[in-house]
Amino acid sequence: MHLRVTSTLAIVSLLLTILWFSSVNARTLLQFVTCAAAVMVALHAARARQYAWCVLFSAVVLLYNPLVPLALGRSALVWLDITCVLLFGFAMTSVHATPRLTIVSIVNESPRSESV
Repeated sequence: MHLRVTSTLAIVSLLLTILWFSSVNARTLLQFVTCAAAVMVALHAARARQYAWCVLFSAVVLLYNPLVPLALGRSALVWLDITCVLLFGFAMTSVHATPRLTIVSIVNESPRSESV
């Protein structure tokens, strides 16, 4: 659930970046959103033990770091944004973590129902 929300937020942010490039402050804000979403997806992929996705999204974190922005041309940034939109889209469908067990299922592996 969280992965889907953060990926959708990152995709919207990247699409806004592609369409609305004129303001530097807006670009910085959208880079921050994309970087934060990439951190969340990388952590989710690490928990799911899908390390290739973790490495890919760690690279996205470095590319969209708002504290140290990249000095690339407009066309290179647009291609980078499109690539990251595709990455977030694929991550929504292919990164799945195993659900955590509840405390009851850890303590008692085969719960029995008893009549009162």
